Amino acid sequence: AVDCTRELFRITALEACGRRIVLGCSDGLIRVFEDRSQPNGKVDYKPTSVSEVFTKKMIDHLEVFPLQGVMLSLSDQTVRFHSFPSLETRGAFEKSRGACLSFVSNHSAEKKGDSELLFCIALKRRVQMFQWNARDFTFSPIKELSLNETPRKMAFAGAYTLCCAFKRDYKMLDTKTGKVTPIFPLGRKGPSLICRMESSNEVLLAKNQQGICVDHEGKPTRTEPLDWPEVPNALVFSRPYVLSTSTTNVDVRNVENRSPVQNIPLKNATMLASTYLGERMIVAASPVMVVQLTPVSPLDQVEELVAKSNFEAALQLIEEDLDSKWVQTRSEHRLKVKTQYAYHLYNNRE
Repeated sequence: AVDCTRELFRITALEACGRRIVLGCSDGLIRVFEDRSQPNGKVDYKPTSVSEVFTKKMIDHLEVFPLQGVMLSLSDQTVRFHSFPSLETRGAFEKSRGACLSFVSNHSAEKKGDSELLFCIALKRRVQMFQWNARDFTFSPIKELSLNETPRKMAFAGAYTLCCAFKRDYKMLDTKTGKVTPIFPLGRKGPSLICRMESSNEVLLAKNQQGICVDHEGKPTRTEPLDWPEVPNALVFSRPYVLSTSTTNVDVRNVENRSPVQNIPLKNATMLASTYLGERMIVAASPVMVVQLTPVSPLDQVEELVAKSNFEAALQLIEEDLDSKWVQTRSEHRLKVKTQYAYHLYNNRE
């Protein structure tokens, strides 16, 4: 989708919004590329806007809220907010100087309004919480929580629960009471990764080459973990699949049966982002390249599974609410696959 191999900058942060790809770059600028592809033609992304110079340091993290028309950035240990898609810098969060490695919001594809949009910044042994104020086009501070250590990464696990990765372990933080609940120690290999699985109210945590699902209380929700062939360095959930990046490829797995679905070659990919405005899409990025991953239609996915005699996975996929048209024809596809499954069992009986 985007090739930066001949550019002087490198990609350091990634976001996706509708048909736009947003890149945070090593030169401190934010660049937006928009899909100008023709129907049934080659994917063609064109640069549409570049931010003004607001920092000399690289962009560490980005998050876009398209419904609110705002974007947040982390650079030089300071969190700033911008208009989107114009990229105009509107200001910086007071007292955010010293922001550590990450910030997080409860924004998700399933949230259509903005009244409950919450945002948290990780500082040294503190977490600051803000709420979106649409009238003033800003975030209003609502709480600050003191901790014994500094969160390295965070993700909302529930309405008011944060899953945090600290130096040695994962923990759940109740933002209402301040209670901290240990989950389990970090692995010895790879980075700490937290992936929110919105549709099932679970959080996927990476430990070495395994992915363990927990609920908002930090309790395991599945009897067996996901197993990856390599240690992942980024995760994203696109129901019913979990995508992970490694040094050589992008791995796609069904989270329900843990089976590998696809392996996409992409060297040194370290970033993943998803968008649900318009066509569902995943983008994966290395420091010099962005690749668009668009899922095939639900019917094609089911037919491929049936062709491989993986009937149980096909029936499981049929029950997923992948799109509105699919829901309307679900019973028809379910009957067809069950019939094929029955013939398969009969023909292969012992």
